[in-house]
Amino acid sequence: MMENINIIEKDGVLIVKFLSSFSFPEISELKNKLDALIKNGKKNIVFDLTDINWMDPFGMSLVAWVLKKIIVLKGQLAIVNPKRPVLELFKETRLSELVSFWYSVDQAISHVNGR
Repeated sequence: MMENINIIEKDGVLIVKFLSSFSFPEISELKNKLDALIKNGKKNIVFDLTDINWMDPFGMSLVAWVLKKIIVLKGQLAIVNPKRPVLELFKETRLSELVSFWYSVDQAISHVNGR
């Protein structure tokens, strides 16, 4: 059960809100849910990391997995409010070159929707 992760849809964009650090079983469940949503045409996704202080390799593998799924659909992944250690990890892994970073969910939604 994903107690630390909420998924909602706003303006056609999936918003994945991480409420705290998350575990491997939650990532596995999240992948299954996102996979079904992506297969149903949801290709623009926002990860709200406001409440996350760090991200382990499982979290970064989730980002890479999502990117792999949505890039072929010409989708976008936007990251909201990453803390400095998380942002540095994005830079170190060069995933920062494939995502956009925003201060608010609304800014991220506008970006991925082309507004």
